[in-house]
Amino acid sequence: METTARANASSEMGEQYSLGRILGIWALATVPMGILSWIIFPAVSPDFNSDPLEFGVTRIVLLALGLVWLFVLSMIIVRREEGELRWATVKRRLRLNAPRDPATGQPRARLWWWVVPFIVAVAVIELVLNTPLENAWVSVFPFLAEPEGYSFDAILGSQEILQRLVGAWWFLALVVVQSIQHDLGGGVSLSGSVAAQDGRCVRTLELGGEQRTFWSLSGSRALGNT
Repeated sequence: METTARANASSEMGEQYSLGRILGIWALATVPMGILSWIIFPAVSPDFNSDPLEFGVTRIVLLALGLVWLFVLSMIIVRREEGELRWATVKRRLRLNAPRDPATGQPRARLWWWVVPFIVAVAVIELVLNTPLENAWVSVFPFLAEPEGYSFDAILGSQEILQRLVGAWWFLALVVVQSIQHDLGGGVSLSGSVAAQDGRCVRTLELGGEQRTFWSLSGSRALGNT
């Protein structure tokens, strides 16, 4: 049974992409976001000190456009690999199903408990260790410090700006759209850093100076057999 399950999984995944094609897809996924964040954004945004709100809104819009591109790129790759984009196909590629035993391929609800320690670890890192780790990182590599105004805490930390946002439903709509695109684009996007030597990948992507982890398309030949 174990051999049959592994054979079926291998058959579904198909052949591994070549290293050149993996790097090409990696570039298609990351270069546009880098251009939006580090070239277009400084060129079109106002000075942070003169208008921090418009500065932040411009960044949100450009990041949302980058996430839209990641989603489109992902759908193109799925369409080329699968031949169609039915919900059943997208659902399978996103692993929107109960976790399966890696040996038998059978659903095992108990495996959901693995999510708990990861949630706790993420909470500890974000709430306790994030600032010390960032300070230590910047102290070693000062040139990697976040540019002025790139933090949304800095943008929304002013009472003057908060007053300007009173009744600004357009800003709420913008944040909701950006959040949806983040989850949608992140949920189906390709990873920005791929290590395919053993058929596995590291799923991280630089977004506007922030390194974020993404769910990649399960079983994609562009990412290797994960």
